[in-house]
Amino acid sequence: MTVRSALETDLGAIMAVLDAAVGIMRASGNTRQWVDGYPSREVILADIRQGYGQVVLAGGRVVGYFAFIPSPEPTYATIYEGAWVDDERPYHVVHRIGSYPEVHGVFRTVMDWCFAHDSNIRIDTHRDNAIMQHNILKYGFRYCGIIYLLSGDERLAYQLRRIEVVAAVIRRGDRIFATQRGYGEWKDWWEFPGGKMEPGETPQEALAREIREELDAEINIGKLLHTVEWDYPKFHLTMHCYMCTLAQEALHLNEHESARWLDTASLHDVRWLPADEGLLPLIEAELKEV
Repeated sequence: MTVRSALETDLGAIMAVLDAAVGIMRASGNTRQWVDGYPSREVILADIRQGYGQVVLAGGRVVGYFAFIPSPEPTYATIYEGAWVDDERPYHVVHRIGSYPEVHGVFRTVMDWCFAHDSNIRIDTHRDNAIMQHNILKYGFRYCGIIYLLSGDERLAYQLRRIEVVAAVIRRGDRIFATQRGYGEWKDWWEFPGGKMEPGETPQEALAREIREELDAEINIGKLLHTVEWDYPKFHLTMHCYMCTLAQEALHLNEHESARWLDTASLHDVRWLPADEGLLPLIEAELKEV
């Protein structure tokens, strides 16, 4: 399935999708959401004309619809019985998701597309919409609390902020290179050097760039050791970790306050960041190999 911007000529196909979505709601016992003709043709046309409307295509046919809207969302200004995961950074909101019942995987297609365009997404749904709640939580969103629409109707609100990074497990003989953070919330904790991927970069390109920036070094990038998925309090981390060697011996710490070469005996002597610590059993196995 693919996603593209909705056109006014798609309106008939979109309304057919949304009618089917209402049918799914009613069949599952959700009788209080999307009532009285909502979302109307006028609402969808407004989405399209503002550049928010998106269609999901399968075999050239419109099988899904959603609106992808930049913040701020006025109804999200106040949240009750909870708090947003991150209430500081800009975000996008996903509204009016609908699809045909016989087409599976639309929600994941929608969210994968959304996170390719913004790492910070919010969404809400009706308390009676058990199917949507299941899909939202399954994808990794966190329940945040209750918001109220302009009509006064209650909605359950969710947020997911994702960060994708790369890390280098640099090996020299029977030792690996670890760095100590010198800044931020996790100051003094230890990690493998690396950083965020930039749009359009491959993991290998991002890793080579980050190591140049952090260590003034060139590396030989080897196999993917593991991709770590880790939930920190304010974001979900995806970290692609590669076995590497130095292309030359010189290193300079541009961002970290300290560094160490660790063998299997000293690997647990430092306080690792939680996501990085999960790699240690894999690294121990690597260090045992000649």
